[in-house]
Amino acid sequence: GWEGPQPPGAYPPQETWIYAVPLQGRSNLCPMIEDDPEALTGTPEELSKLCSHLKKNALRISESGGGSAGKHLFCPYFLKLLSFKRRDVQEYFILNHPTAEEFSGHMRGEGICPYEALKMIIPEATVVVAPYIFFFAPYIRKRLLDWMGAAEDEIIVLVDEAHNLEDFARDVASISITTGTLHLALKEMEREGDMLIGEGLTISTLLTALRDAILGLAEEYLEEEDGAIPPHALIEMLMEQLRVATPELYRAIAELERIGEAIEEKRKKKGKLPRSYLGAIARFLMLWGEIDFSTYVPVVERRGSSVAIVAACLDPSVTTTALNRYHSTVHFSGTLRPLRQYADAIGLEGEVVLEDFPSPFPQENLFICYEKGVSTRYELIRKDPEMLIAMARRLRAHLETFSGVNKIVFFPSFNIMNEILERLRNAAGYGGEIIREERGMTQRELMEAVETFREGGGKTLFSVMGGRVSEGMDFPARDLELVIICGIPYPKPTARNKAQISYYERRFGRGWDYAVHTPAARKILQAIGRLIRSEHDRGAAVILDERASAFREEIPSLTLCEDSVEAAKTFLSGKNVTPSEGGGTGSIISQRD
Repeated sequence: GWEGPQPPGAYPPQETWIYAVPLQGRSNLCPMIEDDPEALTGTPEELSKLCSHLKKNALRISESGGGSAGKHLFCPYFLKLLSFKRRDVQEYFILNHPTAEEFSGHMRGEGICPYEALKMIIPEATVVVAPYIFFFAPYIRKRLLDWMGAAEDEIIVLVDEAHNLEDFARDVASISITTGTLHLALKEMEREGDMLIGEGLTISTLLTALRDAILGLAEEYLEEEDGAIPPHALIEMLMEQLRVATPELYRAIAELERIGEAIEEKRKKKGKLPRSYLGAIARFLMLWGEIDFSTYVPVVERRGSSVAIVAACLDPSVTTTALNRYHSTVHFSGTLRPLRQYADAIGLEGEVVLEDFPSPFPQENLFICYEKGVSTRYELIRKDPEMLIAMARRLRAHLETFSGVNKIVFFPSFNIMNEILERLRNAAGYGGEIIREERGMTQRELMEAVETFREGGGKTLFSVMGGRVSEGMDFPARDLELVIICGIPYPKPTARNKAQISYYERRFGRGWDYAVHTPAARKILQAIGRLIRSEHDRGAAVILDERASAFREEIPSLTLCEDSVEAAKTFLSGKNVTPSEGGGTGSIISQRD
């Protein structure tokens, strides 16, 4: 918008422009990659390299007056943008305040690249709204700051949905390689040739030794899903199998990286995604040798039919320390408590202010209860298969009683969802319609499922806590009246999680609280939060797990019910069973230099 009264249709003077740019990644905005299945899997760095090449060719064509259009692969959407004025793009923004999706549709209609058009107007923007990856991935953050044209100490950073930052930061800093990638690298080598990368050392010998090392570590250390491995075991096994010393090994890896870069360059010139699996393996091995394992845990993991070697980051501040360089930061979420844990984990420095605010919604509009006698406790369901059948029967009672009410059932994981669904259909005999969020769904597929659910009439949606449905989607009024939580979303006792507990215990003396209890509490509160999105909403949340009693501090109004079906039925009929703290609270953390 702009400051001061304006007559209808008036165009505001430029000095009063105040607007926000909603930035998204190329994978969402680039028209060139929509119909390219390989490009849709590209990393931000790969897409950036390909885009840069196609833009350079478009510039050559523009400078030659179109005479060289048939000689180079180029981006026609960028070529069209070159004849567009920045003011035209800004005018559309100022007068329409579009979302990223609306802006993308408008620009595509003009034959212009939405991504490059957004970059064009970022320097004059008052606010830039972007996914976490733009700010916390170093390679992309540098580009973003260049586009903004602002120094770090001139920027105020607002972190929305801040409860997600800790996990995101660890994931960004972690590295991995799988036997599946090794297989693709061997295929790439067959196409490109088996080249010498050291004295008596070829690509195939290095890849074979790496595969044998990974499988050997899996055989020795893998238990169920993962297993911790000695930090230097991978490199030592490679040196032993190849009979080389450390300097010779890393010279060979550097040569493999050079070969990978040449393959990427060749693919880029052909207009293909500049990807090399040989290069990816070389970069992984280089990074592995540089990692400080005091803040990482090396693990071997099972990933479907593949095995992965992972350096899993334990310290989110490895990524988030960049926040301390800015003028100030503000972090907010409805489920950020305990605030001190968050500030500790992401490493905020300087003057840190913690603020907690009550919900603005009526407390009597939300009822939360739990039942004893059922649980998805990992050790329990392994020993007693009947427990999941008992859970399925209690779930069936809710689904049949509330057949006319829109309801979402949240599970700790897709695996637990599928196991309970199988028992719900078979042992419990439930035959009603169920809409499901499935692992690997595209955003479009998920939104189609959600829109079907919103049609109402007593729909049931199965989803997972910590997933896309439980994080930020709104279901106002009768779109959602009942949330059923089947199990507590504690992480499995994997080697990675045990290392996380140990790390937080060493650093803060709060291992279990910081690594297990707090993340589970936030996921539960996010799921319950789908119910109350305005002062007029009313809903009930039922937790089918006796361990819910551990969360009374986070959910003060949590009530133990002998029969949660009857309790929820009474509340939804308009009678208050027990006052409940409506919608949770809101928390803000601010940081100043």
